[in-house]
Amino acid sequence: MFVNLLPYRFTLDPTLSFSNLLHQIQQLCLSILDYSYLPYQEIIDLHRHEGKEQSSGLSLQLIQTTFQFQSTASKNSRRIHLEDNINLDQLTNDDYLATSKSVSKFDLSLTMDHNITDRTIRCIFEYSTDVFKMPTIQTICDRFQALLANLFSSTSPFGTGRQSVYELSIMLPSEIQLMKELNDGHVDFDHQEQMKFIHHKFIQRAVINPQKVGVLLDEQSVTYGELLYLVQTLSFHLIDKCNIKQGEIVCQCVDRSIEMVIGMLSILTCGCSYCPLSPNDPVNRLCSLIDETKTHFVLMHSLTQNKFDKTVTTNDHISFVNIEQIMISDSDNCEKPKISDKELNLLSNVQATIIAYVIFTSGSTGIPKAVQIRHRNFVSCIQSLAQLNIVNSKDTFVQVTPCTFDMHVEEMFGSMMLGSSLVMLRPNGNLDMTYLSHIIQEKQGTVIILLSSLIMLLCEYLQESNNKDCLKSLRTVFTGDESTNSKTVLKLMSNVSQQQCSIYNLYGPAECTLVSTCHRITLKDLNDKTESIPIGRSLSNYECYILDEYLQPVYGNQIGELYIGGSGVFAGYYNRSDLTERVLIDLPKLTNKKCYKTGDLVKMDSNGLLRFVGRADYQIKLRGQRIETGEIE
Repeated sequence: MFVNLLPYRFTLDPTLSFSNLLHQIQQLCLSILDYSYLPYQEIIDLHRHEGKEQSSGLSLQLIQTTFQFQSTASKNSRRIHLEDNINLDQLTNDDYLATSKSVSKFDLSLTMDHNITDRTIRCIFEYSTDVFKMPTIQTICDRFQALLANLFSSTSPFGTGRQSVYELSIMLPSEIQLMKELNDGHVDFDHQEQMKFIHHKFIQRAVINPQKVGVLLDEQSVTYGELLYLVQTLSFHLIDKCNIKQGEIVCQCVDRSIEMVIGMLSILTCGCSYCPLSPNDPVNRLCSLIDETKTHFVLMHSLTQNKFDKTVTTNDHISFVNIEQIMISDSDNCEKPKISDKELNLLSNVQATIIAYVIFTSGSTGIPKAVQIRHRNFVSCIQSLAQLNIVNSKDTFVQVTPCTFDMHVEEMFGSMMLGSSLVMLRPNGNLDMTYLSHIIQEKQGTVIILLSSLIMLLCEYLQESNNKDCLKSLRTVFTGDESTNSKTVLKLMSNVSQQQCSIYNLYGPAECTLVSTCHRITLKDLNDKTESIPIGRSLSNYECYILDEYLQPVYGNQIGELYIGGSGVFAGYYNRSDLTERVLIDLPKLTNKKCYKTGDLVKMDSNGLLRFVGRADYQIKLRGQRIETGEIE
């Protein structure tokens, strides 16, 4: 029997139902029959004459993949029963060995042999060993079998003809299990615990242990009890004298100082939302951000009181409050007024819907977006870290990150919630490696956030100064940006106590409250030169999903976009409901909660760990901060 090979030109429309797809292919087969008399070799010759292949001596292969369906009548017992009258013939290594010495004409060929006697279908894959390896073909076989089972079982929705083919899954049971394990750590903490606010947690710590040192800055220090009094004093001044209203956004432009912590906690205690402004930013940008938030109040201190242009400070709608002046005025009173119970109730009367902080991140249109984080978002994130004992009340946080980076909120609010001590640096102290290393050693810091650029600077300084004991007190080091690599982490490991200190690679967009996934970096990770350092698994209170463009889960080691759900997902962009709707997505087949569309491309390795691959857009990250090139343009 002579069989002619027919080339088919067909573009798969993934939105079609399986029955419609079959109908299209059927029509294509009928239309091609008119040309079936033309031998395949002549088609190749026709194309060869049109191109340069003849003169160059190159061969032309129009087809890389072929399919053949044939019927036979023979006994065969190696069947896989799907259900009812549906059976597949199992493919074994013997099938490979039978044809292992033959030469494959194409990259990949699939033959489906219909056994009329046994009523089974035997699938045979023939492949080029120059293109495929044996394990790859075995995986293709397994996926094809899973696809057939998905299509033809009686419980399959594809039998109704309504489901689109892009919803077909070729995931293997082992991959489904890995995806399940990715979110196995998901825990919904006690609802009442999540309803406690950041400043309520701080007040609890201050009441329980008022004599514990709360904040340190060089030779200065304040206890939790003293800090609580200062926070309540400023809060009541803002409410009583400034007539500040609950739910307002209050900006703060304060350099590194104890006043920074007082201002942040006071804003929350008033029931307002904290919005940081960097003193290092140009005046025009600061004014633009103030206009964006529509704030009526900006907190400052002596180092930043002359920062703003006169045209801004004379605006009747904006009040600039100097934190230091209020503290000095209060200290001048010989008899410090006791805050009444009525006033305390006023400070504590905060609704659950209040936004804790608003932080600007670069926008996809070049315009900064104001990310709104609720109290419960932040509290659940810190609870997730504390549950793993990554941070605890015995720690001493060293505050390194700038206020434009959302991780500064973890350092400050997080340490106060946990009852830890917080070490502040002097202005620009994070850029002075001599000073920074001295402070870490002198204050016996245990928790620090270091981006790759700072790790390299710090390690280079320690090597030059021959002082390798400065970082021995550290218990937890957080890092996490695209430039984090094995070389950087190895340098850090050589300067910390490897028995005591754990280095964590963190991942989390601002829209998901600081940290969504984390991974404790091991030497095994660093020795793997072919892969990036994993960003790990989702924290409790978070759920991660790797999806394709049709919002379907991708299979093992395939790249997809990361979607994040759980208690950490933000409230939305301030005054930009249009942008919020684009990134907060419903995934009813996976979860009943809104998920954040990150725009980050990731994949899952064979150990179930997430690895960052890149961005789905033109956004870049520099020193841990997201930057949209459009904003620069």
